[in-house]
Amino acid sequence: MLAGIAPNLLTGSLFLCYRIASIAAKWGAVTPLLWLMVLKRSAGTRERRPDLAESYITEEMRAEIGKERDQQVSFPVDNSAIRQWAIALNWPEPPDRLYWDEEYAKKTWFGGIVAPPYFNPFAYHVDEERMQGPSTRGLRSGEPGTSTMNGGGEAEYYAPIRPGDVITSVSKIVEYRERPGRLGLMLFTTTETRWTNQKGELVRVYRGTGIRY
Repeated sequence: MLAGIAPNLLTGSLFLCYRIASIAAKWGAVTPLLWLMVLKRSAGTRERRPDLAESYITEEMRAEIGKERDQQVSFPVDNSAIRQWAIALNWPEPPDRLYWDEEYAKKTWFGGIVAPPYFNPFAYHVDEERMQGPSTRGLRSGEPGTSTMNGGGEAEYYAPIRPGDVITSVSKIVEYRERPGRLGLMLFTTTETRWTNQKGELVRVYRGTGIRY
């Protein structure tokens, strides 16, 4: 019966499903799962994209572009934190002696122990916000524009971090942009975070993208 349905009454993949089912029926190979696939496709229950919001970007948000905010100051960096970070990065191989052997490090171009790449002096920083417990940011609430996700980023490194350094971090929003997506309108926020040491030397510049939908 399925094979007798005119192809011009079906579209694309639906017609293909019927053809597969009819061939399988001819050879006695129809399974309940195959029939379920055909019926599901024929029901046409395709998920619709939510209506797009006009824009998430407000005048207040535009006014914040370029303004410095979220300043943090680290505790003094110590040799132990640098050594632990180096061990974790290189495990199970031993860490580079530059990160823990003072005598060896003095003979290098750096002239002393430095922190390895990706070292984060704020990783174990405890502040009032962290004391409140795990964040629920990023969990979908069902309302458009209330969910977030990490869109990745890139970092540039300058002066190395050394034992005793106190790092200051300052962030600013550099760009907002929007585009439609499968889940509705998506807002991309690019944030730049700059690290400097107690001498005012630039240590790192990180540009990250946050996605709101």
